[in-house]
Order: sequence, then structure tokens, then C-alpha cells
Amino acid sequence: MASLRFRLTKVFREVLDEDDLVLPEDPTEEIEGWDSLAHVELMMALESEFDVALTNEETAEMTSIPAIEQVLSGHGVEVGG
Repeated sequence: MASLRFRLTKVFREVLDEDDLVLPEDPTEEIEGWDSLAHVELMMALESEFDVALTNEETAEMTSIPAIEQVLSGHGVEVGG
């Protein structure tokens, strides 16, 4: 099973159409192309990839990679691989 970070990178690359995107470790660093429309697309792609149903509150909270990892972990998604 692939690690959570690997799977997140895959989703971000597909949605943002950036083959060599590397997700930042710094939670305050912005990801180019992650705007409001991409956010909606990312949330739908994350739901599909991780087989979860996100609430409106959760999607509003998921504004950084650590926040996404925390919410997914709360849904039982394993952090390790």
C-alpha cells in the first residue's frame, strides 16, 4: 500500500496537471495552481482516492497538506505505507 503522502502527491499532480509537483513539507507554503476551483476538484479527487465522504466543514479546513492529512487520518486513512 502506498503511503499517504505518495497518494496525495498523485492526486495533486493529476488535478493540477503538474507531473513533477512535489508537495511542500512547510504547511504555510502555497502550491501554485491551488485556487478555489482546484480546491473543489481536489476535494472530489481525494474523496474518490481515499473512499471517504468529506463534510463541508472538513473541506473548508483542508487548506494545507498537514490539514488534509489530519482530516484523512480522522477518516481512518493510514498515514504509513
